[in-house]
Amino acid sequence: MGVLREAAYRLPTFRRLGNYRHARSEIFALHEWALDADQDLDDLQLAKTANPAPWQNIEALRERRDSPSMTP
Repeated sequence: MGVLREAAYRLPTFRRLGNYRHARSEIFALHEWALDADQDLDDLQLAKTANPAPWQNIEALRERRDSPSMTP
Protein backbone atom coordinates (compact mmCIF):
# COMPACT_ATOMS: atom_id res chain seq x y z
CA MET A 1 0.00 0.00 0.00
CA GLY A 2 2.84 2.37 0.79
CA VAL A 3 4.30 1.88 -2.70
CA LEU A 4 0.93 2.76 -4.29
CA ARG A 5 0.59 5.79 -2.04
CA GLU A 6 4.01 7.14 -2.93
CA ALA A 7 3.31 6.60 -6.65
CA ALA A 8 -0.01 8.46 -6.30
CA TYR A 9 1.75 11.38 -4.61
CA ARG A 10 4.00 11.69 -7.70
CA LEU A 11 1.09 11.81 -10.18
CA PRO A 12 0.57 15.19 -11.86
CA THR A 13 -3.08 15.07 -10.74
CA PHE A 14 -2.14 14.88 -7.04
CA ARG A 15 -3.95 17.53 -5.00
CA ARG A 16 -4.13 18.27 -1.32
CA LEU A 17 -6.79 20.18 0.56
CA GLY A 18 -6.01 20.23 4.27
CA ASN A 19 -5.72 16.61 5.38
CA TYR A 20 -7.50 15.26 2.30
CA ARG A 21 -5.37 14.05 -0.62
CA HIS A 22 -6.56 12.95 -4.05
CA ALA A 23 -4.86 11.71 -7.19
CA ARG A 24 -5.99 9.73 -10.20
CA SER A 25 -4.82 8.27 -13.44
CA GLU A 26 -6.61 6.27 -16.12
CA ILE A 27 -6.44 3.12 -13.98
CA PHE A 28 -5.98 4.33 -10.41
CA ALA A 29 -7.52 6.69 -7.87
CA LEU A 30 -6.37 7.66 -4.39
CA HIS A 31 -8.65 9.26 -1.81
CA GLU A 32 -6.83 9.67 1.49
CA TRP A 33 -7.48 11.52 4.72
CA ALA A 34 -4.33 11.54 6.82
CA LEU A 35 -2.16 13.57 9.14
CA ASP A 36 1.45 14.27 8.30
CA ALA A 37 4.14 12.50 10.32
CA ASP A 38 5.11 15.76 12.04
CA GLN A 39 1.55 16.58 13.18
CA ASP A 40 0.44 15.93 16.77
CA LEU A 41 -1.43 12.60 16.73
CA ASP A 42 -2.68 13.21 20.27
CA ASP A 43 -4.49 16.40 19.21
CA LEU A 44 -7.95 14.92 18.74
CA GLN A 45 -9.35 18.08 17.13
CA LEU A 46 -6.60 17.77 14.53
CA ALA A 47 -7.14 14.01 14.20
CA LYS A 48 -10.82 14.67 13.49
CA THR A 49 -9.81 16.59 10.35
CA ALA A 50 -8.41 13.31 8.99
CA ASN A 51 -11.53 11.34 10.00
CA PRO A 52 -14.43 13.04 8.17
CA ALA A 53 -17.11 10.39 8.78
CA PRO A 54 -19.80 11.82 11.07
CA TRP A 55 -19.58 8.91 13.51
CA GLN A 56 -15.89 9.69 14.05
CA ASN A 57 -16.48 12.33 16.69
CA ILE A 58 -13.98 13.41 19.33
CA GLU A 59 -15.37 10.96 21.91
CA ALA A 60 -15.11 8.02 19.47
CA LEU A 61 -11.55 9.01 18.60
CA ARG A 62 -10.67 9.30 22.30
CA GLU A 63 -12.12 5.84 23.04
CA ARG A 64 -10.12 4.28 20.20
CA ARG A 65 -6.92 6.10 21.22
CA ASP A 66 -7.31 5.04 24.87
CA SER A 67 -8.16 1.41 24.06
CA PRO A 68 -5.67 -1.14 25.50
CA SER A 69 -5.43 -2.68 22.03
CA MET A 70 -4.26 0.60 20.43
CA THR A 71 -0.55 1.24 20.00
CA PRO A 72 1.14 4.44 18.87
